[in-house]
Amino acid sequence: MNNQWFYVLLIALIEEDSNKEFIHSRNRKKFHKTLCDKLKRLRQRRIPRIALPKYNQSAWKRLLNSDNDQGMITLTGLHVKTFNNLNNGKFEQLFNQYSPFINEQGKIARIKSKQGKPRLISSKDCLGLCLAWTRTGGSCFVLQILFSMSMISVSMYLHFGKRLLIQVLSKDKDARIEVPNGDKIKEYKTIIAEKYPPSAGTLCCMDGLKLTLERSGDSTIQNNYYSGWTHDHYVSAVFVFCPDGAMPICCYNVPGSIHDSTIARIGGIYNKLEEVYKKYGGICVVDSAFQKKRMIL
Repeated sequence: MNNQWFYVLLIALIEEDSNKEFIHSRNRKKFHKTLCDKLKRLRQRRIPRIALPKYNQSAWKRLLNSDNDQGMITLTGLHVKTFNNLNNGKFEQLFNQYSPFINEQGKIARIKSKQGKPRLISSKDCLGLCLAWTRTGGSCFVLQILFSMSMISVSMYLHFGKRLLIQVLSKDKDARIEVPNGDKIKEYKTIIAEKYPPSAGTLCCMDGLKLTLERSGDSTIQNNYYSGWTHDHYVSAVFVFCPDGAMPICCYNVPGSIHDSTIARIGGIYNKLEEVYKKYGGICVVDSAFQKKRMIL
């Protein structure tokens, strides 16, 4: 009975906290409130239009026109051929069909008429912006310098491009997260055994990934995403990788306070790897963050 009252009280407190108006931690500071509009503007982490070069003279345009694989991989994670294949397919088609502006329902609007000036931003620029955003720490002022765009344009086209990219990748069979068949697993084991003979029988490896997150103004939420080991705030994930870069198993969007081994356990990764081992005999290589002993929930 006491436990029931505890959960009722907990739910009531959560609902009360969710109804509070969110105020960014920056605006809660007394010092920030005492500043005039000019001084507040100086502390905004953005670069004004007057300080940026023309769009066709941006660093991104120079990189795009160079067709250099090394530079494209560094900024976007894809070489030129893969980038063009991703753009020239469904992404460019959706980009030309929809507008980055939001309609009354809060969704990106479909273009009904081709009247007006053409957009300066092309589908390649929008795709490059989204991929570059995934390679940085999320600071939009860095993207402003690279793409020579105002902060409003960067935010708008990021919002637009990420949704298009999700639509494209969700229907691409090569982007699916699924366990490969027996022939593919045999191929993975052969590739790894030839390059690393002591690791014969291995088909994949597993490791955790921490993505830096902006600190929440709510102390409870902030504590959930705080990692005491690295003293920062993250969203954590654990990925299983194969030799060709495919990800057959993963667990993501987990609060940063949770250990990688715990994520693999509660996300069902250990169980799926065990099923693969029993069926095909392939093993997975991990680091010391993943415990050997069986843990009980």
